[in-house]
Amino acid sequence: MNSYTKKFNLFELIVGIIFVLSSITILRNPISSYQAIIVLAGILAIIGGIFELSLKNLIANIDNTSTGMVVFNGIADIIIGIILLFSRNFGPVFVAILFAIWFIYDSATDLWASKFFKQQNKGYYWFSVTISVIGLILGIILLITPIFSALSLVFLVGLYFLVYGIILIVRAF
Repeated sequence: MNSYTKKFNLFELIVGIIFVLSSITILRNPISSYQAIIVLAGILAIIGGIFELSLKNLIANIDNTSTGMVVFNGIADIIIGIILLFSRNFGPVFVAILFAIWFIYDSATDLWASKFFKQQNKGYYWFSVTISVIGLILGIILLITPIFSALSLVFLVGLYFLVYGIILIVRAF
């Protein structure tokens, strides 16, 4: 087993703060946020994807486990971000389904990746597992009921950005 000492990650902290601040803005201005949310989500997806790609070496150093899922998730986030930025004619139901799939996929990936923190930080491990399971449940509900998802899209995206931002801020330390 490799020895690993967690170091402060400034990039992770900055991205986490951006997610939290974006969440506050979305939740405070729901009507105007609806149109802007697709562009914002696209930008944040690209940033998140780049960050996830940067985790490849960290995970490879902790454990000799394949990092293919992390790379795939990073690339998927970047592709989702590009689609959101350049295809603004999506209907609310399609966007709701896309976000449901994104919730499910990111939550599943975070749940999978939490195993790397089990030995180093049990508190963070259980926090990450709990938040990931909540994200999975929320994603499944959104996928099953896209009309509900479309009606509450602004709130749900704001909440997701808040939760993901908190995860990144906690993980940065």
